[in-house]
Formats: sequence, structure tokens, C-alpha cells
Amino acid sequence: MKDTKTRILNAAEKLFSEQGIGATSLRSITAEAGVNLASIHYHFGSRENLILRVFERRLGPINAERLNLLNEFGQRAGNSAIPLEKIIEAFIRPPLFCEDAIDDLPASFVQLIGRMHSEPKETQHLLMSLFGDVITSFIAELKKALPEQSE
Repeated sequence: MKDTKTRILNAAEKLFSEQGIGATSLRSITAEAGVNLASIHYHFGSRENLILRVFERRLGPINAERLNLLNEFGQRAGNSAIPLEKIIEAFIRPPLFCEDAIDDLPASFVQLIGRMHSEPKETQHLLMSLFGDVITSFIAELKKALPEQSE
């Protein structure tokens, strides 16, 4: 049997993808995971932290690899701007080939990503905290590669 933390993450991911994050209660997650409410608070501390951990579990390794590739391409470029196609590759390649992140990426998570545009703004802002470093780094490199373009 999977450990409690994993069961909670799996249940939250499944229910978030089916119902949306805003519409999913902690009680429904506890029922799906077969745990009590105290288990969620023990392992995650808050609803917001649980939401972040659901996404971080899948996207953390992908985002780390994106930054690694961007840094690698930056070192190769030296004082020059990273070529645009390499910036795009650094962003696109990790979700396709990062083995640490996608051991059979569940359809529920893919569905959850698709639902994000319909989530409340507060939830979207919360999740942006996972991407802050990645977005900042890629925007900086895009500005160097395309200096004539406006933000």
C-alpha cells in the first residue's frame, strides 16, 4: 500500500483534475485517499501547500531540467545571446524527455494542466510561484535573443 502522503497527493491530483481546484474540498480528498483531515495538515500544513506539492511533484523535475538546459546553452553561447531555437528547445524538451518527471504521467495531471485557465486568479497566482524562476530566466534570455521585440 502506498504511503499516506502519496495517497493524499494522488487523490488531490485526481479530484483537482475532475472537479477543479477551487471546487475540491479537503474532505473529499481525505475520503478519496482514505485518510483523516489531520493527515493532510500533518503532511502539507495547508490547502495551499497541498496544491503546490501536487504540481511540484510533476513539474519540479521538468522545471529544474529547463533551467539546467538554459544554463548549459548559455555557457556554450559565451558572451553572445543564446540562439532562439536553443531557448525554445530548453523549454520544450524537458517535458518530453525528463524521465524523473514523467514516469507514465497520469492523464489526470494532463487534464489538470488543461483546466488551469478556468481556475480562480488566486489559484493561478499561487501556482505561478512554482514557475517564477523559470519564467524570469526564460524572459531574460528571450530579451537578449530578440532585443528588438517588446515584452
